[in-house]
Amino acid sequence: GIVKILPNAHALVSYNAQWCDIGLNELVSNTTKVTVGAKNNEADDSDDSGSLNLKKMNHLKVVVHEEHYHKKRLRFSTAMTYHFLPTGILIDVDVKAAKSTLSLAKSLPRIGVKLKLPGEFQKVSYLGRGPHETYPDRKSCGQMGVYSTTVDDMHVNYIMPSENGGRADVQWATFTNSKGDNLRISYAFPENDEVFEPVLEGMDLNEKLPKRGERPVDTTGAQFSASRYTVEQLKTAMHQCELPTIDADTPINVHFDTAHMGVGGDVSWLPKTHRQFRVGGSGNWRYQIRLEVDQTTPVNLSATLARKLKSSFSSITSMRNVIVTKSSSSFFTSATSK
Repeated sequence: GIVKILPNAHALVSYNAQWCDIGLNELVSNTTKVTVGAKNNEADDSDDSGSLNLKKMNHLKVVVHEEHYHKKRLRFSTAMTYHFLPTGILIDVDVKAAKSTLSLAKSLPRIGVKLKLPGEFQKVSYLGRGPHETYPDRKSCGQMGVYSTTVDDMHVNYIMPSENGGRADVQWATFTNSKGDNLRISYAFPENDEVFEPVLEGMDLNEKLPKRGERPVDTTGAQFSASRYTVEQLKTAMHQCELPTIDADTPINVHFDTAHMGVGGDVSWLPKTHRQFRVGGSGNWRYQIRLEVDQTTPVNLSATLARKLKSSFSSITSMRNVIVTKSSSSFFTSATSK
């Protein structure tokens, strides 16, 4: 058949095959640089030795630079700036795709952040399109509003499992447990971020040619999803009965994407998502995520984190030296946990 005649011919009929060919499913991350600082409203709270002043500190700033490779080929570089504040964490995200990454794929699947929450935070409310699932090229029927649901109700039982339950143009989402504790995730992108206008039926395409931008056209927020299943579990199962057993304690996988490719479907047997709903463009993305907690027992996140760091490291310098030898994601997970 054609697959035997043409090398990598499978990529002609599948976006997923293109992504796997360039290793997006098995990237290896390398932390290249970390900077750490502690501030209050007036001045730096670290003395000459680099120790943290816990009495004054209300702002711990950590910048993590990483490069992401597939078989020694650079695919992405990222800079994550974490601002640990008394009421939450502000994350500035910078993503740059390598030129080869953009040239080898017709579209990238998504650019965003992934979080894992305890299973108890099952109640969800959000400001975005709803009440049902919506995507960049499947959202005209979804009205902007504030909706309430649960993580389990967001799952859609398609005959063949796949990622599902996404919500388009989301400004914020709140997760709440039975005690009333909640976590709010808010999204913002730069005011000068270029958002292309949609190409509507009847337009003269010689004057307005659809093209692949950094974000799909008419995107005004994040693409949001929450599921007790991981992407890999949904990808490998052929039927709903093959998905793993879940319960109220199963962790929740949350995606907040600044760019998310449309689902396509006009031609189901070829990768033909309309160009204006693909992800690529110049390959540069900048956006911001804010994590805020409202707990029945208030916690000063910046002071709590600093106290944990203080007990583990003698100075900011020693902290920086240890961080660069570890996975930044696992470090921050352990550092901010109770």
